Amino acid sequence: MDKVMEILKEVNNQIDYEKEKDLINSGIFSSFDILFCINLIEEKFHIEVPADEISNANFSSADNILSMINRIQERN
Repeated sequence: MDKVMEILKEVNNQIDYEKEKDLINSGIFSSFDILFCINLIEEKFHIEVPADEISNANFSSADNILSMINRIQERN
């Protein structure tokens, strides 16, 4: 989770990601933030985020992002 938090802080360090559970619907994360986050995830975890994993649900919280990363790593 630490690596995910580091990535999210790079996207926007003004957000309390431990408390925030709906980054998308609350308007905190824009589509550009998601793209930047995907880029950082791919770079730092050495994985490729497939198109079928790019959804609002997967990027709505730090926990959901970590779950997505774990799923992708298990596939590889």
